[in-house]
This record gives sequence, C-alpha cells and structure tokens, in this order.
Amino acid sequence: MAEEKEKGGEGNPEKNEEHKDTGNVNMIPKVRLDQEIAKRKTAEDALKEVADTLKESIPEEHRDLVPDLPPQKLIKWIQQANAKGLFTQKQVDSLDKKRPGDKQPQDFSGLSPQQMMSRGYKT
Repeated sequence: MAEEKEKGGEGNPEKNEEHKDTGNVNMIPKVRLDQEIAKRKTAEDALKEVADTLKESIPEEHRDLVPDLPPQKLIKWIQQANAKGLFTQKQVDSLDKKRPGDKQPQDFSGLSPQQMMSRGYKT
C-alpha cells in the first residue's frame, strides 16, 4: 500500500491535483456556454420561420405533400420541389387551340342550299 502511494495510486494527492488541473483546461465557462446556446436557438428560430414562410407559400391543395422534416431539410426539400415544378399550376392546352378565335362565323341565312353546300367544299 505504501508502494501504491509512491507510484501515484488512488490515494496520491498529487495525482488528484493533476486531474483537476487538466479537467479545468477543457471546461467552458457557463456564461460562454449560455451565449452559444442562445445564438443557436436564435439561428434555429430564424430557420424555422423561413421554413414556415416557404411552406405557407405552397398552394393549399399541395401542402399535404410536404414531409415533416427539420427546418433546414424542409427548406432544401421545398426549394428542390419548386425547381422541379411540383407546386406550379400546369397550363392545359385547349382542344380548340388551332381554331381562330377572332373570326366571325359566316351568315348563311340568305343563301340557297346549293350555295351553302358550295361554300362548305373547297376545291
């Protein structure tokens, strides 16, 4: 037992002091830690606000497609979905696209049946 104390065993006060000194070197003061935690919370709140704004900009009928992700990943997901056109309204080409809309139909009321048929056929 006397040998253990000489070699730096558990009862050696010098060894315990060394551990205390090295332990304090790696410690962060509580005030500094609280400052960093406050900064992180502020940044997370700002990200959450941006994510909520982006989510509200999505049309109501597409909001059920948005997954439940953390704010940073949600922002990235919404940006990628917008880039791919997921939330944009697609224009449907009308069937009568080639029909001229500004021409007035001809009035055939004063024509005989032969004249009406002759106007229907192009030669």
